[in-house]
This record gives sequence, C-alpha cells and structure tokens, in this order.
Amino acid sequence: MIKFFRKIRQNLISENKFSKYLIYAIGEIILVVIGILIALQINNWNEQQKLRKLEVSYYKNLQIDMVKDSVEYEFKRWNAQNNIAKLTNTLNFIDSGFDITKTEISDVYWQQLKFQDTSALWLSISQSGFDQFPHIFENTITDLRTTGNIKLLTNIELKNELVNYYNHQKRFDDWNQSYLPNRTQIDLAINKILPLKARTAYNQEDLSSIYNNLNDFSEYEQFIESIKSQKDFKALLVDMYHIQTRITTQCNQRASHLIEIKEAVEKEIKNLTKNLIW
Repeated sequence: MIKFFRKIRQNLISENKFSKYLIYAIGEIILVVIGILIALQINNWNEQQKLRKLEVSYYKNLQIDMVKDSVEYEFKRWNAQNNIAKLTNTLNFIDSGFDITKTEISDVYWQQLKFQDTSALWLSISQSGFDQFPHIFENTITDLRTTGNIKLLTNIELKNELVNYYNHQKRFDDWNQSYLPNRTQIDLAINKILPLKARTAYNQEDLSSIYNNLNDFSEYEQFIESIKSQKDFKALLVDMYHIQTRITTQCNQRASHLIEIKEAVEKEIKNLTKNLIW
C-alpha cells in the first residue's frame, strides 16, 4: 500500500502536476490524521473498558464487604437483645425486693446450655457489663481511598451515598467510646458482688456448683447484701440497658440503610457490565 502511494506521488511530480500533487498531499495528510484519531479512539475505548472493569471489580468487592456487614448487624443485634434480657432479669430481681420467688426471670442461654432460676440470675448479673458494638468491614473502601481509585466510581450519587455510609462508622465509634466508662464502672461493681468463680462460670457444672452454695442461707444473704451495698448498681444497670438498646437501634438503622445501598450497587453493576466486553 505504501509503495502504491509513493508511485502516485512520483508520477505527479514527474508530470509536473504540482496542484494535483498538493491536493493529493493534503488528502494523504488527512488520511494519516484520521488513522491516528481512529487509533487513539480505539486505545481510549480499550482504556475505558479496563477502567470500567476495575470499577465493577470494586463494586463487587464492596458487595462482599456489605454481606459481612449484614451478618455483623444481625449478630450484634441478637447479642444486644440477649444482653437486654439478662439486664431485665437483674433489674426485676432488684425491683422485687431481692426475692427470687417473686421475680420474673427469663431463661439464659450460653452456647448450647440453658440456665434457669437462680443460675440464670447469677449469669445475668455476671454478664451485665458485657457489650458488643457493630463494626463494619472497610477493606474495599479503604483501598479506594488510599489508592485514589475512588475517582473511578462514575456514579456520583452512589459514590456519595457510599462515602456517607462508611463515614458513619467514625461517628458511631466516637459514640461507642464515650460509653467505655459505664462498662468499667459496672464491671467494678459486679466484681464486688460476685466471686471470681461466678465471673468465669460458663458451663452447667460450674453454675450448678455455685447454685448449690447459694442454697446455704448465709451464702445467699451475703450475695444479697453485696448487691445492696452497691448503691449505684441499679443506675449502672439502667445505663447498660440504654447502651444495649442503642446498639439494637444502631444495628436496625444501619441494616436498613445497607439494604438500599446494596440494591443501588447491584443496579450499577448491571448498568456497567452491559456495555463491557469481557
């Protein structure tokens, strides 16, 4: 092809047809420019394909993180509800004048074990200071931010929604940190109420041993007096009840928000992949 065009140029020059040669030269330049533009367009299209595939990959990784978040919210909500039941047991016991026979005590479950009556109450008191705040999985969003690849997310509205979702974690972390003194105070109070063996009794055999000791009237009286001596104990229990309720609300709200974001991410993946060649 190159030889063909070269022969045309030589013929035009030898025939002294300068005007035709000029037109031909301009045409050849235009063809070259068009060829370059086409090559650039193809290269740009290929680059856009790579970027969009990377964008889809990030969205899919975000989906994986969000599935883990859903499990996290469900578990921490379930855990908080169990803790609320344990706190209710203890508060009912105090409000019933420390009389177990007049107290409504719900069963307490630990793994596959079920505890009832005094054993359930004892375990409830033991774990009254226990809490678990939800924490989301941020591997993908951290990668997007640290590498600067967050700019690859072309859907601005969805990107802002994602950023808002993950920024909420910092606000929740700050809120959760503010409640650490409450847990410290109630743990100190529980340590004064229960012996070490009660704080570490996590099976039926250990709890049965503790329960048998409480059958002794003097042991039981000592147990009651140790609770009464902690004048702020009920207030600390109420504080922990409030914390567990907030954890439950936090999990519900964030899980609801997460459903909307997951649907938006799934929709965006479909929009992007229909224009991609894999």
